[in-house]
Amino acid sequence: MVVMYSFCFWFSVRLGSIIVGVTSLVQALAFLILCCVGLEDRPTVSETIKDWLDKNEMLFLKAPLTDMSKDPEGSLVFFTSFTAIYAFCCLLLMYGAYRCNLMLMYPFMGLDLLRLIFLSICFVFAMILVKENLYNLGLLIGFSVGGGFALLYLFYMWFCTLSMCQIVKELEKMEDMIDPYNNPPVPTSDYGKKFTMDTSLAVGMNYYDNGYNYLSRPIY
Repeated sequence: MVVMYSFCFWFSVRLGSIIVGVTSLVQALAFLILCCVGLEDRPTVSETIKDWLDKNEMLFLKAPLTDMSKDPEGSLVFFTSFTAIYAFCCLLLMYGAYRCNLMLMYPFMGLDLLRLIFLSICFVFAMILVKENLYNLGLLIGFSVGGGFALLYLFYMWFCTLSMCQIVKELEKMEDMIDPYNNPPVPTSDYGKKFTMDTSLAVGMNYYDNGYNYLSRPIY
């Protein structure tokens, strides 16, 4: 069952997946720059972590942060490598969504899910530390609500990409049922007419005249 047929109530999931790729790429590049700056100035990173440990109660994060402060290079290299691969997967997602190529979209799906799980765990830990160190209920509520909505939107973007993959799979199944003998492809402008048996799928892929026909599925 397809999760959604439109992105932000207006755009197709195909265009939405491209937007997700661009947004995620910007996030990845910003974090990649921070990691590279940290690698160039490792002593400052160590001092910053030590300052956090001295001024705040870090609870169960004290031991790993202490180890990181002694040698931040390993962690920074890991985050830099992961972010670089993730940025490349964002490019694959944008091209894969444009070409409706599932194999190009799958790497992003896997890495982004790992990233979202990691961010969710970090968010929970951060809220626990805020509660422990900042005795301000208003700040705790504000951070919880703001961070929660940010995570929800990130998951929403991931589900948009998931829906894109689901719709492409459904359309490929329908194409096999309609044209089991692999006849020559029809022109791109007529491609949506082959799938009139399921209007919701056609709308999700923007096969109909809604202002985004230039993003209709290409014919291979």
